[in-house]
Amino acid sequence: MYTLKMQNGISLSALSIKGKREQQQDYYTSIQLPDRTIAIVCDGMGGLNGGSVASRRAAEMLLNDLQMVDENQNMYEFFQMELERLDDEIYSLKNPDGTRMGAGTTLVSVLMFGNKLYWFSVGDSKLYYKRDQDFCCVTREHNYSMRLEELRQNDCIDEKKYIEEQKKGEQLISYLGLGMAEIFDGNYSPFIMQKGDRILLCTDGLYRTLSESDIQSILQQNGSTERICKMYENAVLAKDKMNQDNATWVVIHKIGD
Repeated sequence: MYTLKMQNGISLSALSIKGKREQQQDYYTSIQLPDRTIAIVCDGMGGLNGGSVASRRAAEMLLNDLQMVDENQNMYEFFQMELERLDDEIYSLKNPDGTRMGAGTTLVSVLMFGNKLYWFSVGDSKLYYKRDQDFCCVTREHNYSMRLEELRQNDCIDEKKYIEEQKKGEQLISYLGLGMAEIFDGNYSPFIMQKGDRILLCTDGLYRTLSESDIQSILQQNGSTERICKMYENAVLAKDKMNQDNATWVVIHKIGD
């Protein structure tokens, strides 16, 4: 369990489990500075140590850049530039023998200046937001299923083909290391947080194990961010999935005004 004590009116805790995989390729990091709070979660992919290298590198680069960003600059343009910079960096990772590593990673992050919240994501890691009894997933899964839905809405695919292609729905169409990543989520203007609001950042190892109603129910429970993180861990382990993936989550609670 990793916890940052309350600063800037924010309490933050994080937890990660290896699941039943041979390697832990998820990575998370966070920091609280006098003027901002940053949290980042990545889910790496790639043979051998590729995924773990990619997830750590992307998170550490973004963490460094977010510490230097100016509160008054255009954050959406900043995220567009970060997408290209991080994608190029992960795509260029090399093995010890000089060959391209071929690794990749998803990323979801938040940056808070006081009550002002910005988010940035690429891939299928998610950001959930809870206010009172309201609950929503802010980000999209940048996968083939999203593309198929766009095709169906534009009447570019018939229903039979749509259903058939959904077998490949979870394949990512945007992630860091793709070499031409273009799809990301981020906000143009800050979302204003209120006292009591909670945020959940997580990899797919959590939300593909627990139902959305389970995720919502736990996030709405009383108690500290440490308690909420532990509840997610207990819920995941109770499922005892045969192929449980790495799972990582960060819980953020706006305690102060």
